[in-house]
Amino acid sequence: MLLFLAKFTACLAIFLLFYKLLLEKESMHHFKRAYLLGALVASLLIPAIVLTEYVAIPTNTDLLGATTQEGNPVLTEAVSKIHTEKMNWETLLWSIYLFGVALFGIRFLLHLGHLWWRIRKNPKLRTRFTTRVLLIPQLPPHTFFSYIFLNKTAYETDQIPQEVLLHEETHAKEWHSLDIVLVELAQILLWFNPLIYLLKSAIKLNHEFLADSAVVKTDTTISKYQHLLLSFLTKASENHHLSIKIANAIVYSSTRAERSRSIKKRFTVMKTNTSKKSIVLKSTLLIPLVALLLFGFSQRKIETKETDGIIKDINIEITEDGQFFINNHYTAISDLAERAKEVNEGLEPYFLKNYVHATILYHESQYQLIPVVQGQLERLGISNITHVSDRTRGILNQKRFSPSIYDGKTLMEARQIRREKVLSEMNGVDNEDLPMEIIWLEVKSEHQFLYEDEKLSLTEVFEKIKSTYNPKNSSTNYEVQLYSEGILKSDFLNEVNSKLREIGIKRITAFSDQFIMPEKDFKNQVEITPETIFVESNKIGFSNKNSQKTKKLQTSATREEMKEYNALAKKYNEMDRNRMVVKNKEIKRLKELYGKMSKKQQADAEPFPNFPPPPPAPTAPEPPKNVSDTEYASNQIEHIIDTQDPYDATNISLNSIRPNIPESPVPITTKLNIQKTHLLPPPPPEPISPVESIEKLAKEGADFMLNGTPISAEKAVEVVKNNDKINIDLRESSGEKPLVKLSVNPIHLKN
Repeated sequence: MLLFLAKFTACLAIFLLFYKLLLEKESMHHFKRAYLLGALVASLLIPAIVLTEYVAIPTNTDLLGATTQEGNPVLTEAVSKIHTEKMNWETLLWSIYLFGVALFGIRFLLHLGHLWWRIRKNPKLRTRFTTRVLLIPQLPPHTFFSYIFLNKTAYETDQIPQEVLLHEETHAKEWHSLDIVLVELAQILLWFNPLIYLLKSAIKLNHEFLADSAVVKTDTTISKYQHLLLSFLTKASENHHLSIKIANAIVYSSTRAERSRSIKKRFTVMKTNTSKKSIVLKSTLLIPLVALLLFGFSQRKIETKETDGIIKDINIEITEDGQFFINNHYTAISDLAERAKEVNEGLEPYFLKNYVHATILYHESQYQLIPVVQGQLERLGISNITHVSDRTRGILNQKRFSPSIYDGKTLMEARQIRREKVLSEMNGVDNEDLPMEIIWLEVKSEHQFLYEDEKLSLTEVFEKIKSTYNPKNSSTNYEVQLYSEGILKSDFLNEVNSKLREIGIKRITAFSDQFIMPEKDFKNQVEITPETIFVESNKIGFSNKNSQKTKKLQTSATREEMKEYNALAKKYNEMDRNRMVVKNKEIKRLKELYGKMSKKQQADAEPFPNFPPPPPAPTAPEPPKNVSDTEYASNQIEHIIDTQDPYDATNISLNSIRPNIPESPVPITTKLNIQKTHLLPPPPPEPISPVESIEKLAKEGADFMLNGTPISAEKAVEVVKNNDKINIDLRESSGEKPLVKLSVNPIHLKN
């Protein structure tokens, strides 16, 4: 309750501050009336709004069998004593609160009683919209709902100006008393909150703004009306009755100072004209204000929702007409990511990345939608994605969707399958240093690990591994694999590595989304080329040894680098491939720039040039027969001497022919200019395509087989056209016709 009241007070204070600073002096009175009432309602509702976040967690059966023990009698007695003291304080506070509610409730009823008595006991004059109650006492004019209370003598002698009557009629017609009753009821319940009194004063003052505005819109001059209002500040008009507290009076304040302040504000607002642009702008500011209050003062509740922890494959089908189905349920492209997430709701990102498999089955006419679907899946954290067309599936006689090894498995079963898979892959390699058993650790933080579903500290993990496996004295090699969804620092990994080595672990592997290493340890030793682009899922960073801040490694090319790459790539793409002159320096630069680009930059940039293969080395001339090596060498030297141009450049290294003579005391500088000439052999004739080869063999009457099954020539041509990765085996057969074997699997040739 105290928290609710604190939030209510904070919200109402912010609303009133906004009103005082931006709205009160503006002539948008009807909007301000709605704002003030809305501020009260919103301040009550916002703290009561509960924003519930559901977190799905796998069912943990280990916790179901937990039992409770009887409490300590001494502790129970102490808790009981504290609870009793708390109840005593609560009783006292509730008593004070209820006393205030009763007091203000009686006050409100007395005010209503006074008004009801005046209406009943005094003469009344009914008009079209209002009822005028004529009073004997000298009271200023005031209104309650449709009843206007006026002094009888002044009314009968026409001493009440028409401006005053119009002022009071405006209160009655616009039902201003309804606002007063609502805020009075709020005051009864929240009598202890001073902001309620400020809100009531603002509402009453705005009612006067509305009534003044109605009078000023007539033929009455502003100066005349202002003098009329000043007349109600004289001592003769100070005979106020308590009933005016819940009525709209032309001068509603109980003290002279307060009446003076309100009159000054009314005079100022009478002369103000707010533009429509200002009204729209200030009204628009309410949207972020309410949003901030809703975000800052509403309640947040996190509810756990147990799931069965079953891993399910995500099967997406793209039909010929572009419709999407996820696991046989139709979905729109805009909801694709959300529906895919619901298939494995509650799975942590680590399991989505390593265990969930997605298959995209698409119609050939909708192949352009594959990147869209794949991008949405990757943003969910799913990395195991395959896609296959309807036609290929039909040719290979495959099922629509083949389940993965993890489909339908629990998290524990999937972990075990993954462990066995890793072990089988490692045992298949002939290396005695590879581990025969893996110990899995999940890093929650640098001070907490998850080992066999048990949360342990770093020291406890080492002791557990040491006592369970005794790696130092065991004949089995062990590997520890660390998994973390957060950042792993090299210093922390070095500490873990050294301690695991001490207890006998042979190998340690770490998997993490981010890894931070000292700047001095970071070395870019891998040349990035289009053929050997280093692709990794982990984000690598480096830190300055003199600062705790970390910097991210550049993951994309700059604008200048993109401009340089596009210019070079365009230059080579426009060349004739058969007559292309390339420079080694520019090729290296192209590869370097291409490796820096992100996937999006690579897609938007010029295609990487298709360079021709380097020319083969020239064949050495064969020496003439029946000539000795000495004679052949002598003849070649004489031929070179006879035909050598003295101005020919040479590529001979000076170091390789330097004689063994003492070095000159004066250094000799030799500058050798070598002109590089790119000589390319004439291009070989283009080989015919596999489709043309199959068609030619079909015309020659060849026999065809697909995966060991005989097929027709037309079927063979269709298979090769639709699958550019099909393996073709064409060898001489024992029969008269050639035999062509097609296979989706590699073909092994036997000697």
